[in-house]
Amino acid sequence: MDTEQGNKKFNNNVAEWLEKFNIFAKNNSYLTKTLGDAFGHPIVLYYPQNYKKARKNVLLMSLFHGDEIAGLVALYEKLHSGLLNEYKDLAISFIPITNPTGFELNQRMNKMGKNPNRGFVGKNAKPSVEGEILLKNSDLLFELVRDGFLSLHEDSDVKEGYYIYSYESDLNAPLGRALLEINKYIMSPLNGNIITEFEKGFREDLITDGLVLNEFGDGTYEEMLIKEKICSTAVVTETPSHKDVPFEKRVELNKNYIKAFLDFVR
Repeated sequence: MDTEQGNKKFNNNVAEWLEKFNIFAKNNSYLTKTLGDAFGHPIVLYYPQNYKKARKNVLLMSLFHGDEIAGLVALYEKLHSGLLNEYKDLAISFIPITNPTGFELNQRMNKMGKNPNRGFVGKNAKPSVEGEILLKNSDLLFELVRDGFLSLHEDSDVKEGYYIYSYESDLNAPLGRALLEINKYIMSPLNGNIITEFEKGFREDLITDGLVLNEFGDGTYEEMLIKEKICSTAVVTETPSHKDVPFEKRVELNKNYIKAFLDFVR
């Protein structure tokens, strides 16, 4: 299925995109693991062979929500621009397509209408099929994420401005501010209250200079990682994906996020 992404047509074929990452993995001695099957599509993890010997381990994920596509492209392009050589001291693992049916359908939720980034913690925790797959592979994933987690997201209701959710013990938020700083030459960060159309009825998030710090209560994967002390820092990035925003700009914002995150963790 091809979709319109801003000013471009885009290929939403899961198998074709995974094959691109498979070729990268083969050429760079990366291991691959199919974590599980989500409605006929594999969720695939890519990770370096030497991760146990690495000084630090980080995990990058994109497409928790199927219509937030720029993170996938940014990850692919960064990998092919010498990322591994630039950060040889880091073990960089990644799951490029976390919500394959949402991706193919170009929709936020999975094909059953469930949010793959909910239900991980809380009194009534009940994750989606994709979430269950992640949890079943916790032993390996928790090793790979111990020094940092980056989850790339987009907000289709926003035309201009970007923001992040940062989870860190230092209330000065050095990680969050590093990620915000790198994109200021492209556009300004958001300020004020924001609540997007798909979450009407939920509480508003107060964004201060693009930052939401240590927000808990949504039952997300990153919330679980921090609450259970699996990793010390986690960040969720949001870039504007309104149809009026050029796709190339969305990708550039996400590529900058990846660089700033890795620079900070190392």
